[in-house]
Amino acid sequence: MFLKMSNFDPIEVATEAYIYVYPIVVMEITRQQYAAKTRSQHDANLLSHSRTLANDKWRSVARTNIDTLASGAWLDLSKTSATMTIAKSQLRFYMYQFLDMWTDTYAVIGSRTVGNEMVRLRIAAESDTAVKSDDVDMLIKSPTPATWIIGRTYTNGKTDLLDAHQHQDGVIIKYDHPEQVQSNNQEITFIANIPPVEQATKLSGSEFFELASRLIAQQGVHLTDGSISFRLRSLGFNVGELFMYENQTADAKAA
Repeated sequence: MFLKMSNFDPIEVATEAYIYVYPIVVMEITRQQYAAKTRSQHDANLLSHSRTLANDKWRSVARTNIDTLASGAWLDLSKTSATMTIAKSQLRFYMYQFLDMWTDTYAVIGSRTVGNEMVRLRIAAESDTAVKSDDVDMLIKSPTPATWIIGRTYTNGKTDLLDAHQHQDGVIIKYDHPEQVQSNNQEITFIANIPPVEQATKLSGSEFFELASRLIAQQGVHLTDGSISFRLRSLGFNVGELFMYENQTADAKAA
């Protein structure tokens, strides 16, 4: 039996829905901006490395570190896994944070968690049951097919930059089957130089929720999201199905 709209306050549920799907929308805008600026998935290293330290005017991310060099990569694990190699780091602090499309950190690989010796990792989507890991040190499963990896390498001032660059050069990510990955530049619909939060705010209700429904159909939800998924059905937003604003009730549209 399906619950009717009259059982719920549509504005209350719509507010919950907006808060719930907001992270995946902002992450998609961030991913598209990154894809528009960076290299092909067929390059030797999917990681992009910043070679200069940030200063107090750097605004690419909030509350950035000014004593670490940044690195980053977006991976599409829907059709293939990837392999990450980290060279021995000579006691240098470094870390690579793995985020799913809901902005949740599901792994941190670095000197604090795996030490400073060389390490090889296989990165795969949670749904990839055929992935092999007998040729690597560890297997990391991403809850969503798309994942963002953010790296930080400690640098003791400008005189340490050369050695820090050498460490960065020893961190490499490659797709295991790059021919299976679609172009990073497909469907770039957001502007590269406007902050993702600002662009998300400017989306209309129909644009926002239709985009969110497409992303959820691609990326899935967490197993713990059952309660909010049930609530959203009262607005005609069924997790895993495409949401069509024009097909909704007047109350749902107004909310």
